[in-house]
Amino acid sequence: MQEAFQFDREGNLITATFTDYAPMTSLNMPDIKCDSIETPSPFSYNGAKGCGEGGGAPLHAICAAVQDALHARGVIVTESHCAPSILMAAGESPNRAVAVSLESR
Repeated sequence: MQEAFQFDREGNLITATFTDYAPMTSLNMPDIKCDSIETPSPFSYNGAKGCGEGGGAPLHAICAAVQDALHARGVIVTESHCAPSILMAAGESPNRAVAVSLESR
């Protein structure tokens, strides 16, 4: 939630170093409760699947929670990163009227 490539008005990358672009480390990672579920593949003999970006799953859960929290304030998150500066800018200008929003019926 701290990582984002951000550019100035001329298109210059302003988060080019680890001083500006803060990757998640063990020192600033919050506690996350994790669980697992088995879903065997119907396409292989023994149900095995390939191993991919499994470590990224908590990131998607956190971003979905942020989007759910901001939805009530009229904000639809349209950026792929949830850096504080991006969320502050989104919170200052609700965009529900111009973004697509799904509602349960």
